[in-house]
Amino acid sequence: MAAVALSRSAVEFAILDNARRLNIEARKTNSRGKLEDKRLAELIADVAQARQSLGRSLEAVRDTGNRILHPKKHDVIAFPKVLRDEALECVSNTRIVLESLYSASE
Repeated sequence: MAAVALSRSAVEFAILDNARRLNIEARKTNSRGKLEDKRLAELIADVAQARQSLGRSLEAVRDTGNRILHPKKHDVIAFPKVLRDEALECVSNTRIVLESLYSASE
């Protein structure tokens, strides 16, 4: 679970850290006219528009994070091997995202 939580946090931080370079807004105006931080799903949608190649990896990290960190009754994973495989896939997708967001060539 820790690897998944760290991956999700690293992706969110990387998006916020690169928001200006990606020409995306990290904050939005709420219904009361006050600025608030965008949710991770909104940030991912913005990045996926700017970098379409990252859409699948971004969604995979978010989905795995939500499933592992905020499980519903039907999402609970009882098998350690399955959990390890999910964590490894999440870390792999996180690496793809971080390398792309911090790449000087893009």
